[in-house]
Amino acid sequence: MLLDQIKTKNFRNFTELSYFCHPRFNVFLGNNGQGKTSIIEAIYFVSTLRSFRLSKLNSLVKDTETACLVTAKTSTSEGWHSELSVRIERQGDRIKKQALINGKPYPSSVQYLSQRFGNAELGMHSIVFNPADHELVHGEPASRRTYLDRVLSAESLDYLKALQTYQKFLQQKNFALKAQFVDSRMIDSLNEGMVGPGALIVFERMNWIASVQEPIASVLSFIAPNQKQTLLEYQTKLFDTQETGLFSGQRPIASLKQTEALFRDKLVDYSTEERNARSCIVGPHRDDWRVNLDGSSIKNIGSQGEVRSFLMALKLAELQLFREKTGHRPLFLLDDYSSELDRHRRGFLLKYLLDSDLQVFLTSTDESVFEELTDSKQVIVVNGQITEKERL
Repeated sequence: MLLDQIKTKNFRNFTELSYFCHPRFNVFLGNNGQGKTSIIEAIYFVSTLRSFRLSKLNSLVKDTETACLVTAKTSTSEGWHSELSVRIERQGDRIKKQALINGKPYPSSVQYLSQRFGNAELGMHSIVFNPADHELVHGEPASRRTYLDRVLSAESLDYLKALQTYQKFLQQKNFALKAQFVDSRMIDSLNEGMVGPGALIVFERMNWIASVQEPIASVLSFIAPNQKQTLLEYQTKLFDTQETGLFSGQRPIASLKQTEALFRDKLVDYSTEERNARSCIVGPHRDDWRVNLDGSSIKNIGSQGEVRSFLMALKLAELQLFREKTGHRPLFLLDDYSSELDRHRRGFLLKYLLDSDLQVFLTSTDESVFEELTDSKQVIVVNGQITEKERL
C-alpha cells in the first residue's frame, strides 16, 4: 500500500494542506515550530486514530477552529484506490471523532482499525520513530504498556478486541471496588470476564518480547557492536517473576490456557488487597517491561548513545515483525532525523531505508543530510505552508 496524498483542514497550524506523496522518500525541511512534525502526525493519526505526541485529541484542532479533518488517499500495486478520513469536532469539553473509509463511517475504533487485517487495500499502518523520545526507557510504566498494546493491536485483530474487552471489564471492576458496599458476586463475575482477554494480552506481550531479541541484536551488531548485551525483560505478577522477569529470547513459561488459570488464581490471591486498595492491582494493566544492559537497567546506566541505539533497533525490529506477522508494508515516519542521531547512526539508518521497499516520511532541520537522496521529494515548511525545494 502507498500513500498517494495527505490532506488536512484546520489540523494543528495548517489551515489547509494538500501534499502529493513520493512513493519512496518524502522529506520535510525547515526550522522548529513550522509544522514539519504536524504533517507526519496527520499521517500517523489517520492510520492509527492516535497522535504520537499527546493523548488529548482536542489539541489537534487549530486554536481558532472547532473541527479539523485529515484525509489520506491510498493505492496498491493491484490497482485498488481508497480514501480514509478522520474528523475531530470540539463540542464544549467533549471531542467527537468520526472515521470513514471510502465514505462509509465506522462507529468504533476497532471497526475502523480492523480493516487493515486481510484488507490491505482498505487499511494502512504507520510506524513512527522519534529519536528524541526516551519515554520507553525513562518514562512511566503506562508508556511502555501503551507501546506494546499499539504494536500488538496493529498485528492482531484478536489482540485489539481483547484489549478493548479487558479495558471495559477493568473499568467496571474499579467502579465496583469503589462502591460503599462491595458486591462479591459482581466482583467474581467481573474477574471471570477479565481472565480470558487479560491472559491473551499477557501471553501475546511475552511472545513479542521473546521474538524481538534477535532483530534488535542484529541491528545493534552494526550500529553499536561494542554495546553491552541488551535484553528486554517483561515483568508481571502472574508468574511470580518480579525478581527475575521474563527476558527477550525466552518463550512464555506457560501456554495461553495455563496463563488463564494463573490469572484466575492471582485474582483470588489478591482479592483482599484489591478491596483494601479499592482498585484492581493485578493484571496486564499493572505489568511493565524494561531494557537491561548486562543485567542492569539501561535507565540507570545507559548513555545517550546506548539509549538511542536501542530505540533505533527496537523500531526497526518492530517494522520487521509487523511485516512477518501481517504480510503488509507499513509507512515509516521518522521525526527529527538530523538533530538527535550522530553521523554513524544516520548513515546506517539511511542505508537501511534505501535498501528497503518502504515509503518513508522524514522531518529535519538540516537540508545537507539529504543532498544525495535523489529518489525523493523534498519540501520546505514555513509557518504551516509547504514549498517544494528546487533541485540544483
